[in-house]
Amino acid sequence: MTNNYFTAPAMKLGNINDVLLIDRDELVEWMLEEDKGEGLA
Repeated sequence: MTNNYFTAPAMKLGNINDVLLIDRDELVEWMLEEDKGEGLA
């Protein structure tokens, strides 16, 4: 998870290792959903 964006090599490595990378845009989306009380579930 990062509050910025992942580099292309980081995304490639994450994909190779089946790791979900959460970048700035998705983190903000999650925070807004939580603020509305929608949660992630």
